[in-house]
Amino acid sequence: MKTNLDFFKKPRGILKIIRCILILIALILFILGVEDAMFLVVTGIEVAVVILFILLYLLMLDKKITFFKWPRVDFFNCIVSGVFVCIVCCIAIHDMFNDLMLTSGVLGLIESVLTGVEAVFLYKEGCLKK
Repeated sequence: MKTNLDFFKKPRGILKIIRCILILIALILFILGVEDAMFLVVTGIEVAVVILFILLYLLMLDKKITFFKWPRVDFFNCIVSGVFVCIVCCIAIHDMFNDLMLTSGVLGLIESVLTGVEAVFLYKEGCLKK
């Protein structure tokens, strides 16, 4: 199976890797410091989705599975997940039970800003055009 390692040299690939690392660290800190499932579920789903998109582009499955317009799906995922992560992390910062929760919230907010930057990259690439 062919791989697309050049994806990691592009700004979107670099952003996806940074987003994955940030949200994974936030998830680990939420696991260690919070017992509320809301924080764990949202960050856990975000980690899974970012990893799936990395694998999609790395293994060039976006070229093989043409039923979906993958840049468009990625764009809408960025919008939705960015909003959800931002809301959850704002709640985490507001309700700050401990330092782990505060750190997780800040990392999640940084990740949601990077998600918005990625959405701008996708939009400029023309993901919404027919």
